Parts: sequence; structure tokens; C-alpha cells
Amino acid sequence: MVRLVDIREVYGPEVGDIIDDLTVLTPLNHLDLKSTFSDNELIELRQNLADVRDATSENEKISKLMEQGSKLLKLMKKVGFAI
Repeated sequence: MVRLVDIREVYGPEVGDIIDDLTVLTPLNHLDLKSTFSDNELIELRQNLADVRDATSENEKISKLMEQGSKLLKLMKKVGFAI
């Protein structure tokens, strides 16, 4: 098991926090995330997924997904999600 402290030491505090969030929001581990996405893509992916997660209703979640659909699909295709 990898600890958050270790991830922060390896990737730096900002990217480490992003990777920690994404390991909760996706089925990917820190090695998959860092080897697949650039730092900017990780920032974008975390924000997009957090926006959907934080939506208060199903309609709002669907709306957020539709707004971000093309960006999310592009990012998720990089890790082999067939959507």
C-alpha cells in the first residue's frame, strides 16, 4: 500500500493531492495516473470529476457530464476506458 505522504514526496504536494483524489474517484492507482496523464491533464480530470460528483441532483450530474463530455472522453480513452 502506498501512503499519501509517499505520493506527495514523489510527485510534489499539488500533483500528489490531485493523484490522491483521483485514486478515490477512479479505479486507477497512482502509477497508472501519473504514467498516463500530464500534470495539466490530471488537474483537469480531477476538476471535471469533482464537478460531477458535487452536483446535487441527477439532472445536474447529467448536465455537468454533457458540458464536459468530450474532454472527459478524451482523457478517459487514454487509459483504455471503452465508453
